[in-house]
Amino acid sequence: MTTQFEDLRTFLLFSSGSKSPRTVKPRNAMRYPFLSSLLLICCIIALPVEVAAQGPRLLIISSKVGAEIDLNERTTYDLFEGVNDFQSAWFYQMPDSSFWVGMKLQAPEGSLRDTACKITYATLRQCAEKVQFRSELLRGSYLLGSTNPEIFYADGTLLHPPPSLFVKTPHVPIQPFDDFYLPLVAPEKGVSRPKFATIRLELSIGFALGSFHDLELLTGQVSDAFIPISFGMEVPLFWDRTLSVVGGWGFALGGAGTGSLTGFNTALLYRMDPHSSLTPIIGFGASENWYSVSSSDIIISASLVSPVLQLGLVLDSSMLDLMLSIPLRTSMSTSFESKTYTIDIAAKRLTLVIAF
Repeated sequence: MTTQFEDLRTFLLFSSGSKSPRTVKPRNAMRYPFLSSLLLICCIIALPVEVAAQGPRLLIISSKVGAEIDLNERTTYDLFEGVNDFQSAWFYQMPDSSFWVGMKLQAPEGSLRDTACKITYATLRQCAEKVQFRSELLRGSYLLGSTNPEIFYADGTLLHPPPSLFVKTPHVPIQPFDDFYLPLVAPEKGVSRPKFATIRLELSIGFALGSFHDLELLTGQVSDAFIPISFGMEVPLFWDRTLSVVGGWGFALGGAGTGSLTGFNTALLYRMDPHSSLTPIIGFGASENWYSVSSSDIIISASLVSPVLQLGLVLDSSMLDLMLSIPLRTSMSTSFESKTYTIDIAAKRLTLVIAF
């Protein structure tokens, strides 16, 4: 026999084991749907909170930058200094209370790629200090690590720092991301990839000073200074460009004793910190140079192989170096009609190296 349940009260009475409907007082009848409705509402409210608690929580280090730090804000507040191809970044905390930074980087083919790296609370704190105390840092009235800045979750809740991790260290400030290598992590949304140093092409241009004045009697007025221009390639031997091999071919523009000067050079370079600016470079290599002067009256041809000491400075970790090349064997001599002519075709060179 089919029974029609006219209302929730009748349904509750049947489901409780009664064989037939019976009359109850309204006070008792209202108690069951009220409690059931209250339980249902509590479940609806509690469920998304419980689900949200299982995922990462976005952090905001300052209202000046918001949840996502873009390229302009990164430059303004000196954040992520050792990260190349930076586009944007955000901080978050995982359910296990660990802190992470996510980033979007510009890939060589032009697309954006995602990566993430686990960081310490001290690193997170210092990034917040750089933004919140920017004016004081510029004036020199604030030392990094001297306070514990307020950091909020995206929902406005204040992040309570781990007490055991907050230690005032104004004399030895932490330098986050100076050695920021991007590891391979388990993907959550999108693909996370490592970033490795790759082979890069280079253009060098600068100023050189050789010695060609002995040829003045043969060729007329000469100039010892010239502009060296060369095209080369750098091949990293390790994934972070600490040690690399460079090589290139170049020529002289102007000067060079009114002759034609070309050359090839190769060197092994060591960068003390390839991810930071204004850090030294030292290297050792060799160069081979060819020089020629040709006219209706005289033909001069010379070549010289010389070991070269390389000293430099990283101006921009991604694309710009300043290099000084000092040849250890510079001059060569030849005799013509009882007169000795000495020239220096290797030349000392100060060049600006631009990477692509």
